[in-house]
Amino acid sequence: MLGFSFRLLVDLYHSDDDNLAEMNLSGSGFFMIIRDVLVDHCFLELSAMTDPARSHRHDNLSLERLTEEVSLKRPAINPDAIIQLKAEVKTYQDGLSLIRSHRNKRIAHADADALLDPQAMLDGVRVADLRKAVMEIFGIINDVGNLLQQPEVAFDSPIILGSASIVMGGLRRGRKFLEIERELRWTAVTSGSIETADDLKNRLLEKYFMHPYIRN
Repeated sequence: MLGFSFRLLVDLYHSDDDNLAEMNLSGSGFFMIIRDVLVDHCFLELSAMTDPARSHRHDNLSLERLTEEVSLKRPAINPDAIIQLKAEVKTYQDGLSLIRSHRNKRIAHADADALLDPQAMLDGVRVADLRKAVMEIFGIINDVGNLLQQPEVAFDSPIILGSASIVMGGLRRGRKFLEIERELRWTAVTSGSIETADDLKNRLLEKYFMHPYIRN
């Protein structure tokens, strides 16, 4: 789900300015909530992967836990490869400190200072940095898979192509339909050329499907 959420976030909000304009016209408050949910989901998933190997005697499916699993395979796995993997995981954990702070102070808990004190408020996370974190964790998980002689388990485009474009296309077509409907209702009031509900329906469908935007 991490890859899916990230790709959807990028495709909807950071790939096309026309998307933002359409979302502002169609329901800015709704799409603001969806954006925040996608961002927070990415933060939660990434933070969980950098948690300790276990918490309160329960194992976590985290990078540290995966490195322990690799270490159990000695001597079948080159010790130098294990050392390199542990160093890679440590570097990744250190680099994720800001995202983990968002998880710990803003999402999982309502830290008063982080939410109210201007001097203690958390910095935002740039899309480029979030992309880097997602791609790097995919790389680490694939490294673990290779050491365990498993096929690649993560990749850089885990989204069904067209998901975001289908949503935006539906919004644009729906808005055009409403514009045409308002135009025809106004015509019916001012000119009297549309006399019945069936007349309105037939004219609406005709203008909608013949509209250049819809036809293209």
